[in-house]
Amino acid sequence: MGICLQHHTTPSVPGLSERGHFLDPRLDRGYNSPMRFLKQPVQEGRIWLLVGLLLFIYGCATQPLGSSSVALTVDQLRQAFSSIKTSYEKKDEKGFFSMVHPSFQTAAPLKAGVLRDFNLFSEANISLFMNRVQIEETSILTWARWEGVWKTASGSSPLERRGYVLFEWTKTDAPQLLAIQGDSPFGIAFPGE
Repeated sequence: MGICLQHHTTPSVPGLSERGHFLDPRLDRGYNSPMRFLKQPVQEGRIWLLVGLLLFIYGCATQPLGSSSVALTVDQLRQAFSSIKTSYEKKDEKGFFSMVHPSFQTAAPLKAGVLRDFNLFSEANISLFMNRVQIEETSILTWARWEGVWKTASGSSPLERRGYVLFEWTKTDAPQLLAIQGDSPFGIAFPGE
């Protein structure tokens, strides 16, 4: 049993080219004409140009779209990150703990560790980098990495640390810290170090 391939040809129509156009250009004035775009009146192009220009001007004159709620939330978190970091570096106890929500899960150990840092170190420089933000129904989770250098007044070698941490924040206009899991950049000076 063999396969037979036949060459099918379309019947030739006198006066038409292979592409279906009339060979005599005087007869080929229809939609399929290769010259149809050159035959359009110049004024039709001007109308489209005017319509496009009006749409462009209208689009530029309207008010820009407002920021989404997610973008606003992330901006608020960046401000909260900056505030808590700055108040820690400046040893501003009141400013730091104003960023901590009253229902913080481990408030007493955090407060003891931060106050110990304020007393032990003369200077702290921390860099916080948000890696991921997850907005929940009642809170906001932020995964971050950090690195820091803590210096003592005695002139001994500085303490350099880095780590990864999960911060849980309140879902309000001014986010407050609800919990810290992982390597906290606050409360570095542990007894016995």
